[in-house]
Amino acid sequence: MTGIASPFLGGSTLATPFLREEEAPATALRDEVDDFLVSRRALYKVVLVGTQVQVTLSREHEWARRYTSRALTEGALGAALNQMFMGGVNAAQARKAYAAVVGHGVKFTPADAAAERTPLHTTVVDERALRQFAAPLNLHVPRDMATAWRLRYQEARLLAYAVLKLRDTYDSVVPQMAAKDLAAAHLTVPLIRDLLNRRTQSLVQEARHHDSTAWWRAAFERNLALQSGEREPALADFPVVPVAQWAKTLVRLAAATRDTLRRQLAQELAARRRDARNQHLSPHEIQVTDAARFILETYEPTHTERLHTTQWEVHGGQQLTNIHNQPLLLLRVESARVVFQNLADKKFYQQSLEGLGEEQLYSIYADAGRKALGAIALSQWVLGLAGAVFPVVRYGLMATDVLNAAGKLHAHRAELERHYASLRLAYANIDALLPGVLPKVWDAVLDKRNLVLFNPLKNPDAGAWLKAVIRLVMLRQARVVNASYVADAVNGFLNKAWDGIKKGLGLLLEVVIHAVVLTPPIAGSTGVSGERALDLAVQRLQSLGVADALLVGQQVRRLTRGDQDRLSREIRDLSASGVKLLDIVKQSLAW
Repeated sequence: MTGIASPFLGGSTLATPFLREEEAPATALRDEVDDFLVSRRALYKVVLVGTQVQVTLSREHEWARRYTSRALTEGALGAALNQMFMGGVNAAQARKAYAAVVGHGVKFTPADAAAERTPLHTTVVDERALRQFAAPLNLHVPRDMATAWRLRYQEARLLAYAVLKLRDTYDSVVPQMAAKDLAAAHLTVPLIRDLLNRRTQSLVQEARHHDSTAWWRAAFERNLALQSGEREPALADFPVVPVAQWAKTLVRLAAATRDTLRRQLAQELAARRRDARNQHLSPHEIQVTDAARFILETYEPTHTERLHTTQWEVHGGQQLTNIHNQPLLLLRVESARVVFQNLADKKFYQQSLEGLGEEQLYSIYADAGRKALGAIALSQWVLGLAGAVFPVVRYGLMATDVLNAAGKLHAHRAELERHYASLRLAYANIDALLPGVLPKVWDAVLDKRNLVLFNPLKNPDAGAWLKAVIRLVMLRQARVVNASYVADAVNGFLNKAWDGIKKGLGLLLEVVIHAVVLTPPIAGSTGVSGERALDLAVQRLQSLGVADALLVGQQVRRLTRGDQDRLSREIRDLSASGVKLLDIVKQSLAW
């Protein structure tokens, strides 16, 4: 009998997550169930998932970290047997069952590394393993199970039988599946087969309450022999219905299971992100009775590690600043964690190395930037750009990206300022030829809040303009946190705005071109005569939402031929300078 570890719902049998290295206590861990752990048995949560028993225990309890994974798993087994059966399963009996079964018919596999990041210690026991654990204690499944558990367990067995029957006869069920049902549920035949093969327990769990399987559950309620566990489920226990009804039930059940799995995955990812952020920003306090002795024994100045967020090396003896602007003294740096003293409260803490890197604020990033950038000095231009964001966003991860981006932008500062000056000059020349026209175009294609931001006459300095862009993006989206936050957010903001600007400039250029070539019978790009082409171009500008588009067309027509040619060149130069400017920003924000 085989069991496979899994920290998630739908795993196969007995699973135990590893104890995280950064949380390992200094004292020896207890490897067996003692009276104290038995007294905490009520804190284990036992649920039936399909035909599997899942037992969870929060690892946030301080006492839970004093036991090994094996001891917590044995305690989970005892809690499950004690709660599901007639009671009276003590620590010695649970230990007896564990020793007799694990490695002798039931395979125990520890959970993978991903389980280290979950706050729950999870144990999953499948149906066959449960029977073998109960056998050494003379507990006969399901006769000795408590009534409520026996009914739930036997119902799950009948539902599992139906799901497995559909899996085994799937090829004969497929022709009965209506194409419109599959299309409405956004399902494919291979996807349903994959769910049957790989997510059997999830299908069974969904069948316990879904409307499509009500006739399966009704069959169980009518059958006393199944409720008492006197025999195994059989096909004869179900009403005689056409295969098409089985197929329709399977399609609806598969669609519901898929949706449930998606929700579970989203919740799990959200929980992991939340837990990781909490771990990073909330170091764990270390209980120390003799501070001087602890410092003497812990201090290690030679070993260094590189922070992945800043590529900065840290070692014992360094003094940093945390997110609350409190001074920290590093005592010891290991491959996965750091031990430090908070000089503000004089207490000692341990934290993951990733958490340390992401918790630091301006002081560490400035120093890291100086070392990483080498010859590129962090001038007032760079510090001003990064400093504008720190009051807005307090997450160190964003601050790291901002400072790194500022340093890279500093390397391209001359090129950046040259293209921005070209952009500003072209804008000013167009504004001189067509007073008030560009603000009308901007008003039609940009968010009203961004009109001043993309007017270079209002933002004469390239650094001040970029600072305003990053600050605006952060203020609007400060709740989003990921490794490339600044790059994605700023690039997306600029690209979206510039796409609108290019569209407006293109239509304005079209008006100018048709005004220049307005001599019969030359045809414009629309394939009609010059006058008609100009009218259509003005209409397109009007349809974009540009106010007084007809007046704009008249302004263009009143210009001399030389000014019209110059206006055409300035519009092209404005567009080209903007594209080059955005390319520099994009390259600098790409890491």
